[in-house]
Amino acid sequence: LLSLALGIGATTTIFSAVYSIIVDPFPYGDSQHLMSVQIEQGDPNGARLGFSASQFLDVSRDATVFSALSGTVWSLATLTGQGEPQLFDTVEATPNLFEVLQVKAVAGRGFLASDGRPDAAPVVVISYKCWQRLFGGDRGAIGKEVRINDEVRTVVGVMPERVYWLEADLYLPLDFDRFRDAGRLNSVLMTGRLKDGVSKMQAEANLQTVFGDIARREPGQFPDHWKATVVSLPDAFPTKIRGELLMLLGAVGLLLLIACANVASLLVSKASARQKEITIRASLGAGRMRIARQLLTESLMLALAGCLLGVGLAQVGLPLILSIVPPETIPIEAKVSLNLPVLLFSIACAFAVAVLTGLAPALHSAGAQLVLGLREHGRGTGGSRRQALIRDGLVIAEVALSLILLVASGLMLRTLFALQDVPLGLSSNHVLTIRIPLARTRLRTAAARVRVLKSYLSAIREEPGIVASSLNMNFQPFDTLHTTAAFAGRPAGEMNDVVLHQTDEQYLDVFRIPLIEGRTWTHAEVLDMRGLVMVNQSFARRYLTGTSAIGASFHMPMMESALGKELFEIIGVVADVRNQGVSKAPAPEVYLPYTFTGTSYRFAVRTTGDPVRAAKSIVARIGLVDPQQPVTEVMSMDASLNSKLFSLSRFQLILFSVFAAIGLALAVAGIYGVVSNNVVRRTTELGVRMALGASGGQAIRLILGSGMRLVLAGIAAGLAGAYFATRLMSGFLFGVVAADPISYGGVAALLITVGFAACLWPAWRAARIDPVCSLRQE
Repeated sequence: LLSLALGIGATTTIFSAVYSIIVDPFPYGDSQHLMSVQIEQGDPNGARLGFSASQFLDVSRDATVFSALSGTVWSLATLTGQGEPQLFDTVEATPNLFEVLQVKAVAGRGFLASDGRPDAAPVVVISYKCWQRLFGGDRGAIGKEVRINDEVRTVVGVMPERVYWLEADLYLPLDFDRFRDAGRLNSVLMTGRLKDGVSKMQAEANLQTVFGDIARREPGQFPDHWKATVVSLPDAFPTKIRGELLMLLGAVGLLLLIACANVASLLVSKASARQKEITIRASLGAGRMRIARQLLTESLMLALAGCLLGVGLAQVGLPLILSIVPPETIPIEAKVSLNLPVLLFSIACAFAVAVLTGLAPALHSAGAQLVLGLREHGRGTGGSRRQALIRDGLVIAEVALSLILLVASGLMLRTLFALQDVPLGLSSNHVLTIRIPLARTRLRTAAARVRVLKSYLSAIREEPGIVASSLNMNFQPFDTLHTTAAFAGRPAGEMNDVVLHQTDEQYLDVFRIPLIEGRTWTHAEVLDMRGLVMVNQSFARRYLTGTSAIGASFHMPMMESALGKELFEIIGVVADVRNQGVSKAPAPEVYLPYTFTGTSYRFAVRTTGDPVRAAKSIVARIGLVDPQQPVTEVMSMDASLNSKLFSLSRFQLILFSVFAAIGLALAVAGIYGVVSNNVVRRTTELGVRMALGASGGQAIRLILGSGMRLVLAGIAAGLAGAYFATRLMSGFLFGVVAADPISYGGVAALLITVGFAACLWPAWRAARIDPVCSLRQE
C-alpha cells in the first residue's frame, strides 16, 4: 500500500503541475481562441509584439477576423497615501479588455466604453490580490479613492482571483492621447478573440493585408522580410519550465512503474504462499478467468486504497514542490491544485496499476497444474521455473528503472556543479543590488528620469563605506536589452546582434570588470551624452577583426531615433562577462551612458563590509531624496545569482533526487522481499544441503549469489536503458555529457552496494537454519 501510495502520489503531484501550468494555465474564457498579434521579422530575439497607437487603431478598424480586439500597455505605477509608497504592475487597456478576456468583476464592474474618453472621470480596476492587500477584501472598497501616480482615481471593480493580465494589479483605461505624450512607441500589445469559424490561417492572411498597408505608409517600422502571425495565448505566454515539467512527468512515470513492479513482486510472493488455496479452487471447478478475476479484483482494491493515500500525499507534497519552483517561470494566473481532471487522472492511474500489479500474480497462479500445485506446496520447493522467472523479472525491472532515475539525478547534480564552477568574469561579493523603478507616467521624458537617477546615485555615494556605485537596466550575467549594430562600408541589410547596457563610469569598478584596452568615460562625458561607448572582447573579435576597436564607429539603427545619435565611437574594450546566463558564451555587448534614455532602474553598490547590513541605510538615503519612491528587490548580488541562476537546476536536482531515492528504496525492498521469500521457499532444500555437510558460509554464498545475479542483471538492463533515456534530457545538461561515465559508474556501484546489503540479511538467516527443524517440516 505504501509503495503504491508513493508511486501514485508522486505521479499525481507532477501531473497536477503539468495540467495547471502547461495544459490549462489561464482563467480566461476559451483561451485557445484568444490570439496575440505578432510580426515575425527574422529577429534572433523573437517576434515583434509591440505596436504603435496608430498601428493598433488601423488594425482594430481594418481587420475583419476578430470579434473584438484589445490594446494593452504594461507600465509601473506608484500608489501613495496609504502608508509606505507601493509599486504595482499596471496595465493601461482599451475599455473592451475584460470583454475580450471574457472575465467579469467579482465586485463592482469592469470598464465601460465611456471610461476611455479623454474627459472621463479617472477610474481603476484592481486585482483580487491588490483588493486583499489594500482593503482586506472589503466590498466597501468599491467607490473609494486611491492616489496612483499623483492622480486620484476611483476604484470601480475587482477582478477574479486568478485574473492577472500581464501580471498586473492595477488596470487603467487607455488614453491614447496620454500614451502618445508619454513617448512609449511600439509598446501596444494586441490581443484579439477570433470570430467563430475563422481559422488561424485565415486570420494571418487578413492581417498580412492590413499590415501590408501600414508598412507602405510606415516603411521604417518594418524590416525587408516580415510576416503577420497570430499566436494562441498558451503559446504566446508559455511557461519557462515546460520542458523540465514534462521531463519530471517522465521521471515519475518510471517511479510509478517501479512501484508497480514492487507491488507485483510482493503479490507474486503472496500468490506463491496461496498456491494451495488457488489449486483447491481450481480443482473444485474455478476456471482460469475466474481465478484471474479474483486476483485482479484484489489488486484493484489495493490500488484504489493506494490512490486514496497517494492523493493525500500529493496534497502534502504539492506545496513543497511549488515552494522550490524557480521564480518568474510559470504564469501568475496558473493555480496548481488537485482539481477534478487531476483526480480523474489519479483514478485512471489506480486502474492501470491494478492491471499491472494484478497481471503477474494472475499469470503466476491461474495457469498452475492441479497436481503440481499440491505437490509443490507440500514439498516446500521453490516453485515452477515460470513462477521463478516472473519473480526474478520483476526484481530486475525494479533495479533497472531505479538505475535510470539515479543516473538522471547524478547528471543533474553534475550539471549544477558545472554551472557553479563557470567563471562569470565579474566579482559579486560585497555588492548590493537594488531596484528603483520609476513610473514613466510620472517622469515622461528622459531628462526628467536622468535627473532623478542622478540624484539617487549622488545620495548613495555619500553613504560611508561605499567603494563604488552604478546602475544598469540589468546586471550580467542576466540577460538584458538586445539591439543591432551596423558598420559603414558593409552591406546595408547586415545587422549584427548586440547586448546593450546603459550605465556610467563606475560600473567596471563595482563589478571589478577589467578594462582591456582604451578607457572608460569621465563623469562629464556621461552627463553630456557624447555618443562614446565601450564594447566587450567578443564584440571586437566578431565585428572588428583585423582593425583596432579603439576609435571605430558604428550605428545602432533601432536606437538612433530614441537616442538622437547617428554614430557611436568606441573608446574602450572591456573583458568578456557572461551576459546570457551561465550556460551560453558571452555575446557581443555595448556599454552606453545611461543618460540617453534614463531607463536604468537597477543599482549596484560595492561596499567595504557586508552589503546586506548597509542596505537599510542606503534605502533610507533614497527615501530622503523622494519619500514617495518605492524601493524593491534589495539583496546581495551573491543572493541574486543563487536565486536566479541556479534555481532551475536546483529544482530539477531536488525532484530527481527525491524520486530516485524513493525508487531506490522500493527497489531495495523488492530485492529484500524476493530474496527473503526465496529463503522461505527453499528452507527444506537448505536443510538437506546442511544435513549433507554444507556449511553456513556456503548457504550464505548460495543465497547471495542468487540475489546478486538479479541485481547485476538489473544493472546491465538499466545501463542500457539509461543510455537511451538520458538522450532525452541532453538539452537540460551543462558541462556533462548524457553518457557520463562517472554518473553511470557511481550509480552502478551504489546499486551493487545496496543490493548486497538487501541480500545479506536473508542470506545470514539461511545460514542459521536448523536442518532437523527444516526436515521435520517436510
